[in-house]
Amino acid sequence: MFKYLLIFLVILLCPQIYALDINFLPHWEKEGRISYASSSGNTDDDELSIRIKVNKPKGNDRFFSDLEYYLESEDGDETENELTINLRYEHTIRKKLFYFINGYYKRDEFSGTLSRTYAGPGLGYTLIDTDKHNLQILDSLNYEYESIKEKPNSSNVNNVLRIIYTYNIYKNIEFSEEFSYDIAFNNTDRYFVDSESSLDFKINKHLSIVFNYIVEYQNIIPEDEYKHTDKKFLVSLAFKF
Repeated sequence: MFKYLLIFLVILLCPQIYALDINFLPHWEKEGRISYASSSGNTDDDELSIRIKVNKPKGNDRFFSDLEYYLESEDGDETENELTINLRYEHTIRKKLFYFINGYYKRDEFSGTLSRTYAGPGLGYTLIDTDKHNLQILDSLNYEYESIKEKPNSSNVNNVLRIIYTYNIYKNIEFSEEFSYDIAFNNTDRYFVDSESSLDFKINKHLSIVFNYIVEYQNIIPEDEYKHTDKKFLVSLAFKF
């Protein structure tokens, strides 16, 4: 049902969105995506997903938000239900050095995660900043609370190292890679490695076709029935304002 509703909304809204010039938050970048996703790992299925980004990437005070949701059912039974939210506020200390406060929430019952939340401060540094290349490294110290299937709830102090790279291949083609390594101090066997590679083909200032390849690895799984690695390949129609 969710799949067919999204297809209907794309057909209905695409001409109207193309013609709009949305002026709220004029110095912010707003983006909505509707994606076809092919998953393997704890979920082996094809589904549609939605993603919303609202960012303020320029100036001394910057803000980034990213919400991604997957939902799929087969014969009335859910086969995928995953929600991820990323938030980050940055403030410039020097030209390339900045501090930030980040927050994270994830729910993915089919990989064993009932909920996982963390928040905390960090430092970031821009290693490369040119017209074509941008490379940043961010490191944060966070308080984390986690609820996993068949295990007691736990709280940890964790360290998250994130590397963000973008490459403007051509005026309408952009490649990006975001890599993160997340480890708990009180249990170093409990760590996560995530990677997202993207290729963005801009049709015009409002529309893009985006290809994403996402890999999510958790070192400790709740039970043997779960898998360590989840992979997703997405093809998305992105609306940008």
